[in-house]
Amino acid sequence: MPKDPDLDLEQNVFADNPYFESENSARANGQKICGGGHVYREDREDSTIFLEFHSHRKPVFEAIDNSAKFLAKFITESEAIGVKVILRELLMNAVIHGNGSNGELLVRSAIEHLGDKDFKIWVEDEGSGFDYGNITDIDQDFQYPKKRRGYLLINRLSDRIRFNEKGNRVTVYLKAKT
Repeated sequence: MPKDPDLDLEQNVFADNPYFESENSARANGQKICGGGHVYREDREDSTIFLEFHSHRKPVFEAIDNSAKFLAKFITESEAIGVKVILRELLMNAVIHGNGSNGELLVRSAIEHLGDKDFKIWVEDEGSGFDYGNITDIDQDFQYPKKRRGYLLINRLSDRIRFNEKGNRVTVYLKAKT
């Protein structure tokens, strides 16, 4: 799979983004820190939401709730269902498989509204990555074991999927649909 040029630009988005605050910085500024150290901020143009949390399952659901509020600015609740399914699968995969549910490791993500009903979602974990080149076609009738079920959902609901070279960051492009 060809390298996605967008990924190189995103590598240090949290360190270089003045609109994202770390957990410690957010606490110092009196912001609410959700369970598991979940912090989120939106950029100035309100077109992107940045998420970061420790690898626990509870913050995944909090991140999805905050993302739903963000998505509501651009699409209807029924249109947001597919976006939230993709986000949930990507975040859970990062927590469980990428970081091995190690609460010391972080998951970082962003949802960017590209215009109309188009979105870009990226999720990165601190794990060692995986060989995404070994993902094979999945039975089109959902007759596939539980393993790779998340990839099947993401693949069905998105327009394009890209991985970084290491395999610990995925970027998904999609158009929200009802």
